[in-house]
Amino acid sequence: MTIARTPLVQNDDILRTFFYKSLFKKEHCEPALVARGVPAETHPYYQQELEHLPGFRHYKPAHIEILPANEGNQWIRDSLQSMLKVFNERHYQFEATRLSEVQRMTLQSGEHMPWHYNLGTGPMALRKVCIIVVLSHENTYEGGQVCSIVGSSAQPQGTAIVYPSMATVCLRPVTQGSLTFLFATLDGERPFR
Repeated sequence: MTIARTPLVQNDDILRTFFYKSLFKKEHCEPALVARGVPAETHPYYQQELEHLPGFRHYKPAHIEILPANEGNQWIRDSLQSMLKVFNERHYQFEATRLSEVQRMTLQSGEHMPWHYNLGTGPMALRKVCIIVVLSHENTYEGGQVCSIVGSSAQPQGTAIVYPSMATVCLRPVTQGSLTFLFATLDGERPFR
């Protein structure tokens, strides 16, 4: 029996983190900061994260709100989904089309997220590409840098940080003020495709 070989396509971006500065403009960040959210603790998506992400309670000390898909927040969902689709096509080429719930997280002074990845079991195994969008103006906080195993970068207001869900990242401690950001994932139908 002969097995046909498919030529390997090298993807040097597969574990890279990308920092796109000022992707969200000030006029987008300010409404996203005050968009109506619901406390994450009351939302089924948050319960799935608690159940299916190892160590979730330990690495997510942030105050978390879910921004529900409604008329007031739909522009946020649409923006994040279109950005994630472009970034996925450009860098990762996963089979992924569905946007997760959008979370708005705030880290206060002294809080951080230690090294972690955003891939888990069950529905969290379908996560492919993650995005963090910094909503806080850089003059309102210190610290809180997003770091990956391949580096970190300055993150002025509106910066989008994009990385695959299997990549290891951390948010360094906020040393002054508070840092608010959006977090969402582009999900697929099957794990690791």
